[in-house]
Amino acid sequence: MYGTLAKALFGEMLGQMEFYVSESKRFAVSVETRLWRLKSKYLKHLKELGSTGAGLSPEDVTPGSELANLVDRICSTWPWWKELHSFWCELPSYNPISVTTSTPGLDHATKASALFDESPPLDREPSPTSQ
Repeated sequence: MYGTLAKALFGEMLGQMEFYVSESKRFAVSVETRLWRLKSKYLKHLKELGSTGAGLSPEDVTPGSELANLVDRICSTWPWWKELHSFWCELPSYNPISVTTSTPGLDHATKASALFDESPPLDREPSPTSQ
């Protein structure tokens, strides 16, 4: 993935094409490192916003609110916030704070466990692998 991004970014860039061709792995590592740094900084800012703010898209923030002021402060020190948050906010690996169940209080883990703990019906023949 990082190699593909590096090629899209640098493969056709005037003054970089020759160097890219000879050092494409270095370019891919550079892209990967930069994305990890951006993600790290993004996660730090999510913690500042807390669970409510982290789950909101930029257009859901009420102008003039305390949350809007915090977002403005983040944007003044980290200009990539609005663009990255607009598509990272819904990815659980980037924004685990905002990922919740649709109905609070449901115990999905217990229900899933119960499904796997159920015995097979008695009218079925046991599978050859279970003997």
